[in-house]
Amino acid sequence: MVRLVQVKNRRVHVDILISGAGPVGLTCALLLRNLGVSVAVLEGREGTIRAPQAHVVSSRSLEILTEAGIPETVLREQASPFSEIPAVRWVDSLTGLQHGCFEFINAERAERIIAATPTPIANISQSRLEPLLLAGARKAGAEVFFGHRWQGTEEQPDGSLISVAATQEGEVDFISSFLLACDGASSDIRHHLGIEMIGPELVQSFVGIHFKADLTPLLAHRPGLLFEFVGGSASGFFICHRAASDWVFMHPYDSSSRSRQWFTEERVRGLLREAIGADVPLEISSVAPWRMSSQVADRYREKSIFLLGDAAHRFPPTGGIGMNTGIGDAHNLCWKLGMVLRGKANAALLDTYEDERKPVAVTNARQSLKNYHKMAAIEEALTQGGDVQKEIDAQPEHFDMLGLDLGYRYRSAAIRGDDTPDAIVKNVVTDVPRSLIPGYRLPHAWLPREDGRSSTLGLVRSNEFVLLTGAEGDVWKDVPVPWCAEASQELFERLGDLSPRAAILVRPDGHIAWVAHEVPEDPAAVIRNVIQEICHPPSANRTP
Repeated sequence: MVRLVQVKNRRVHVDILISGAGPVGLTCALLLRNLGVSVAVLEGREGTIRAPQAHVVSSRSLEILTEAGIPETVLREQASPFSEIPAVRWVDSLTGLQHGCFEFINAERAERIIAATPTPIANISQSRLEPLLLAGARKAGAEVFFGHRWQGTEEQPDGSLISVAATQEGEVDFISSFLLACDGASSDIRHHLGIEMIGPELVQSFVGIHFKADLTPLLAHRPGLLFEFVGGSASGFFICHRAASDWVFMHPYDSSSRSRQWFTEERVRGLLREAIGADVPLEISSVAPWRMSSQVADRYREKSIFLLGDAAHRFPPTGGIGMNTGIGDAHNLCWKLGMVLRGKANAALLDTYEDERKPVAVTNARQSLKNYHKMAAIEEALTQGGDVQKEIDAQPEHFDMLGLDLGYRYRSAAIRGDDTPDAIVKNVVTDVPRSLIPGYRLPHAWLPREDGRSSTLGLVRSNEFVLLTGAEGDVWKDVPVPWCAEASQELFERLGDLSPRAAILVRPDGHIAWVAHEVPEDPAAVIRNVIQEICHPPSANRTP
């Protein structure tokens, strides 16, 4: 049963409590409020993050956020201009010799992107994205409590949860039906639950140096998003968040012999001067150690507590898919929680969250780690007199992960017909299957409208299933879900070898739940049964 946020005697009553007001936690808050679920978000910080941190917002994340109500124009206003970030460059210093280059866009890649999504990837710094998500969540009615740090949670005899948050004024109790742990890679909630992380805990130690400087005069002839330092005295890479103001230097170091204290301002300025290749005016904003890992949680759920985002998985940044995987977690789980709270599904539907999202994380962690290790081949080619550009050209998967972003397939009790073979693509990392097979995301295609055009993704309803049918779909018109015939005929013709009387049932998260190739004797009854089976699966009995 959905309820309103109630505050009384330093106790907050809410349907769902979220710990962590980063991109994943705020996305959860926005999605849940759109479903009418009451939400409170705890965050130990006093406001949104100031350092840029994550910056790649993938096509799928943009699809999810625009569907949630944040206009694409608003998101793109905060994105780096493409003219500033057209490439990745391998240099011995920012002003020194360039050894090779990877251009993000060419004709073939642009064609694939435009065919696959209405929202091409954007470079939006986390420090710019979080305020947009916060404003959207609050506008939707979410309560966000900054300066509130999660301390512990206990389950009550009635199944509800009491969570304690520490503030400067004392402790506050939060009573909820569910708790979502969106509290980052060092998740206190995950540690509290005793959930282990599987995979390499330390791949490499870095120190992240966020600094303010206008480097545009140095880069007029070769702008870029990433500058990888090879062949010179500098090591690490620069990330351009804003060429005229915001930069991050990720410098590798041996954490067994150096601590954070070693990186004094004088030494940090020396490292920056060496990497830039010139002495330029700059302001150091922050210096923070960071441990690169490649791990996925052993399990994603403990009764009514769920792990999402970095609390559930942490990847090397080679591919820029970490935050985006977390936003995908939120999109997958929130509609299921909404169904359960509204009494339209049983709690076993929530088991499918791990079934569907954990394999995605395992794949993304593996590919991100592979990308990181393959980078060594570029420096090896340089030191051994090999063809550096050839080695760069052999690594498109590092910088083009459209297939992993849009082409994953869910298999669980919430998908009917998931025994169908996977769609065949040339490269699962870079290529997106345009398939109407159950488990895949509904493919994007432009549909004509009197006032222009719209994407097939706009046919999806965030709070209910929808049925798409072909040209002879009138036989389905009495089904107990929203029905769309004319708008999806072009989709059938372009993407599927389906008869005009076929039908596709699409879940609230845009993934295909079921396909009917022929019309059953009683279409309405069949649809009711399919949705009943999806929303009321048998319990997996995996949680203690």
